[in-house]
Amino acid sequence: MADANIQLLLVSCLLMLTGCLGHSIKHAALFVFGDSLLDSGNNNYINTTTEFQANFWPYGISYFNPPSGRFSDGRLIHDFIAEYANLPLIPTYLDPRNNDFVYGANFASGGAGALVETHAGFVINLKTQLHYFGDLEKHFRQTLGDAKTDQLLSDAVYLFSCGGNDYVAPVGNDSVLYAPYTYEQYVEMVIENFTDVFKGIYEKGGRKFGVLTVPPLACLPNIRAGRAGRAGYTCNQELDVITNLHNQKLSKKLKELEKQLEGFIYSKFDIYTEVNNRMENPSRYGFKIGDTACCGSGPLRGIYSCGGKRGVQEFQLSEYAGLPIIPTYLDPRNNEFVYGANFASGGAGALVESHAGFVVDLKTQLQYLYDLEKQFRQNLGDSKTDKLLSNAVYLFSCGGNDYLSPVGNNDSVLYPYTHDQYVRMVIGNISEVFKGIHEKGGRKIGITTVAPLACWPSVRAERPGNTCNEELDAITSLHNQQLSKKLVELEEELEGFKYALFDLNTEVSNRMKNPSKYGFKVGDTSCCGSGPFGGIYSCGGKRGVTEFDLCDNINDYYFFDSNHNNEVVNRQYAELLWDGESSVTAPYNLKELFLPQVTKESF
Repeated sequence: MADANIQLLLVSCLLMLTGCLGHSIKHAALFVFGDSLLDSGNNNYINTTTEFQANFWPYGISYFNPPSGRFSDGRLIHDFIAEYANLPLIPTYLDPRNNDFVYGANFASGGAGALVETHAGFVINLKTQLHYFGDLEKHFRQTLGDAKTDQLLSDAVYLFSCGGNDYVAPVGNDSVLYAPYTYEQYVEMVIENFTDVFKGIYEKGGRKFGVLTVPPLACLPNIRAGRAGRAGYTCNQELDVITNLHNQKLSKKLKELEKQLEGFIYSKFDIYTEVNNRMENPSRYGFKIGDTACCGSGPLRGIYSCGGKRGVQEFQLSEYAGLPIIPTYLDPRNNEFVYGANFASGGAGALVESHAGFVVDLKTQLQYLYDLEKQFRQNLGDSKTDKLLSNAVYLFSCGGNDYLSPVGNNDSVLYPYTHDQYVRMVIGNISEVFKGIHEKGGRKIGITTVAPLACWPSVRAERPGNTCNEELDAITSLHNQQLSKKLVELEEELEGFKYALFDLNTEVSNRMKNPSKYGFKVGDTSCCGSGPFGGIYSCGGKRGVTEFDLCDNINDYYFFDSNHNNEVVNRQYAELLWDGESSVTAPYNLKELFLPQVTKESF
C-alpha cells in the first residue's frame, strides 16, 4: 500500500522530527512497532500459520531473496527511512541471528493489532511488542550503561503502524461486527491501547514518535473481493466510517499527549489520504492500476492467495514473466531449478583466459547447464526435460571483461592480436556456447551488446588526463557489429533459433551523456568508490584500498560502483529487454520469446 512517494513524504516528516531536538539523524536509532506494513519478518519466528507469514515466493521478488518475511514484493517504509537516515536495515528483533540493536529494532508483527484480542495467539500484539522493547532496554543498560542507554532512547525515533487489523479482523461480508460495542467505544479501546504503549515508551525515555494513520481499508482488494453477490465488490462503507473515526481520534489523542507529556513530539503521516489518492488516480503517481492487486486471485485479485500457501494454491502474478527470483546455481541452499538457474560469474569472460582461476568462464557455465540437464532427466524424465529446455529463455551478458581485463594505461590493449582477431575469438566462444545450448534443445537466446567501456569510471580513473580509452571504444564497437552479424548467421544455420539482442551500448551511452533525461543527476561518476570519477574500484574497502566515498543518494547516480550501475537502471533495462521496441531489442523482445510458455502447472 505504500510506494516511493508515500515513503518520501513520511521520511521528510521523520527527518523534521529528529531536527527538532538538534541531533543528527544518522546517530539516532529507529524502533519499529506495528503490523504487516512494517513487519520485517518477526512472524517467521513465532508459532503461527502461513496466513500471517510472508516468507515464501513471490514475496521479496523485487528486492530480497530468499523472501525475508516482509509483506511486500520488496522493501517496506521503514527500510527506506533507514536508508535516508544513513542507518543499516533495522534488524528484526526475533531473528536469532541479530544481536546488535544500537541502530534500532523492529518489533512489528503482520496481523497484529493494538487490541490483544486481534488475531490472538497468532501474532505479536502491540503490548507484547512494548514488552520486547522493555527487555531490550534492560539489555542496553547491562551492555552500554545507563548514560549511553538514556541518550540512545531519547535520541531514537519510534515508528508505528497499527490499528488496521483491529478493524479488519471482525469484518464479515455484509457488516462490521463490533458488537457489543458502539463504533465510538470500539475505537476508544484501540486508541487507549495505543496511548498506553506511547506512555510506556515515554517512561523509558522515548520522546519522538512517527505514527501512520489507518489506510482506507474499506476499498482494499481483499475487502471488496469478499463482498460478492448483491454487494457487487463495492467498498465497505461501514468500515470506512470506523477507520475515519479512528484517524480523527488518533489526531486528537496525539495533541493531548503533546500537552500532557513533557518533550513528547510526533509526526503523524496521513497514509489514508495518500493511499486513497493513488488508488483513485494511479497514473498521477506512476502506476497503471490502483484498485487491483498484482499478486492474488479472484475479483481484483483480492483473495489472499499470493504464493499459494494460504489455502488457495492458484494465484496470478503480474510481474514480467511471472517467475520467482532465479536461483544461483552454486549456492548449496538451492536445489530446485525448474524455473531456471543463474550460472553468471562476476568478472567472467567468453575467453577462458579472462581472469582465469578467479571466475567461472562461459564454457564452464555451459558445462554446469549440461550437469543440470542430466539432473532434470533423472528427476523429470526425458519428455518434461525436453519441453523445459526448449521452452526456456537463455539470457547472456558477456564479452565486456574480455576487453577490460587486458587494459592497461598503455595504448596497446590486445597484443599480439589485431582487433579483428581478438574480437573473432570472443564472438567464436560465445557462438560455441549458443550451439551447445541448441544441441541440448535450447532455442531462445537473449543477449546484450557490450557497454561503452571506454568511458567507464574505472577506465578513465587509470588513464592520463582521465580521458576515455579510444582504442577500447573501437574494439567494443567492433564486437557489437560482429555479434549482430553472428546472430543473423546462427538464425539461418540453427533450426528454430530465435534471439533478442538488446542494444545495451546505446542505452548506457544515452544515460551517461544525458542522465537527467532518465531520472539521474550524475552520469559519469560512481556513487561508491574513490579517486577521479569514483573510478578506483574500492567500494566497501575490501579490494586493497580501504578508504572510499559513498554518495548521499544512490539513485542520483547512474553508476553505483566503478563498474556497475544501480538498481533503478537495472529495472529500466529489464523493461526494455522485456517489451522494448525493435530499435532497442530485436528482432524479438523477451516478452515475445517468453509469454507463450509461462505456466506454473507443467512441473
